[in-house]
Amino acid sequence: MKTYVISDTHLNHDKIKTYCDRPENFTERIVRNWQQTIKAEDLVIHVGDVFISKSVGWDAIWPILPGRKILIRGNHDWHHSPTWWMQHGFDAACDSMKFGRVFFSHYPSLTLPEHCDVNVHGHLHNIWHGFHNGDQESETKAIFEKRELSYPWQRLFAVEYTDYRPVELQKFLAHPEKYQAIGEETIVRNAALKKIRAAGRRSVEEGCKEALTEALRVANGKTSENFLRDGMSNRILSPAEVVAEAERQVIDEIVEQVAVELGQSLADKVNWEAEHDTPYVWKERPATKSSTSVIMKNSSCPTCGCLRNKSRRKDCRCACH
Repeated sequence: MKTYVISDTHLNHDKIKTYCDRPENFTERIVRNWQQTIKAEDLVIHVGDVFISKSVGWDAIWPILPGRKILIRGNHDWHHSPTWWMQHGFDAACDSMKFGRVFFSHYPSLTLPEHCDVNVHGHLHNIWHGFHNGDQESETKAIFEKRELSYPWQRLFAVEYTDYRPVELQKFLAHPEKYQAIGEETIVRNAALKKIRAAGRRSVEEGCKEALTEALRVANGKTSENFLRDGMSNRILSPAEVVAEAERQVIDEIVEQVAVELGQSLADKVNWEAEHDTPYVWKERPATKSSTSVIMKNSSCPTCGCLRNKSRRKDCRCACH
């Protein structure tokens, strides 16, 4: 048995074709892909907005969709109770659900429940390419403008980005970039940070430029024109302009994050470059007694909060003791 996820199918919804640039036969395509992907013993978690039409249309579809099905009700599903949905094709229906360490909700959750690492949600559709509905919520507009979700633990599932088919949950979580689940800005930033960390002793600035150039080169083939469009003049930016703008937005943040991880500070960089003609090279320093990675005697443990001496909690199992 495998666990799959899908969301915002909007079966038989005519307007969604315009809102999300869907093909004319998107309903038939979703049904066909579902049938080709899901086996009878598989579990499918639908993250809301199943069907937009008369109930008789859904009653004609759900019997031919294989697998056991759980519905996380979306804003277009609330007119029917969870019981109604369980009488019409779903094995269970609710408004949110913890599934292992994953929290499912239709809207992006603003908080993450205890013991959960990620929030899989729907509702935003193909937002990175422009959801053509003039009646958008202010938060949705802000996400579109920022090109990234509100929190790093959010994962958007949009069938427009999965070829209108359900995706195995573990694959979706393992490859969020492939399914555009985290936003283009986050993809570029993560790629840049990964590249910088692998750059070793080379200049962080050079590593950042190389990383951004490579990330954008890869992304250009599968991102929208809006990502490469100037917000003021509405003209398509050149790759060099995109790199410059992305670098301007993220380089300070990345440099500072890497610096903190290496136990250094931006002050080191500034002081070095004020006295030398060569770029400052970030390098990992050995731990010393003044380093934050060393817990001095009688100091408070950063992991559990108790002391290193006799006053430590008896029940503390922190590895630092």
